[in-house]
Amino acid sequence: MNNYHKISVEIPGVGSLSLLADALDAALCFVKFGNCAGGKIKSTPLLQDAEEQLLQYFAGRLTRFQLPVKYNGTPFQETIWHILTKIPCGKLVSYKQLAAAAGHSNAFRAAGMANNKNPLPIVIPCHRVVNHNGKPGGYASGTELKQKLLSIEGIEMVNGKFPASDFYGL
Repeated sequence: MNNYHKISVEIPGVGSLSLLADALDAALCFVKFGNCAGGKIKSTPLLQDAEEQLLQYFAGRLTRFQLPVKYNGTPFQETIWHILTKIPCGKLVSYKQLAAAAGHSNAFRAAGMANNKNPLPIVIPCHRVVNHNGKPGGYASGTELKQKLLSIEGIEMVNGKFPASDFYGL
């Protein structure tokens, strides 16, 4: 990760996020919870914009990120990550719906693994994917954080599940 510029952003109630942009400052490439090794610590216009948008999101004043992004994954992962960007703020989809939207209705476990490998959490909203029964499912940074992110978007669990009314049809 040496060919990146990075900054750390402190998010109240969440902790530190590391933001990494490519060396040309053309695209945001990674959002990591905690501090990330490697890269040159350097604030750039893109990273400043990403920081501001993240702070606005966590304050409940931003529902869609407007940032150039770049990611590398398998074709299936990249399809899943692209679909994630279509889920509106304040809505949920199931892993099963996500797999079906990618053209592989039985590949919900693979869709979950692609979700887990998302290099740009929050910006590409993998936290908006839950089990088909409304239970939270997993989250690479923990289900407590997933629930906090969804709470920012106005989605609250009721009796250990998210309400069916919060689901979105892809």
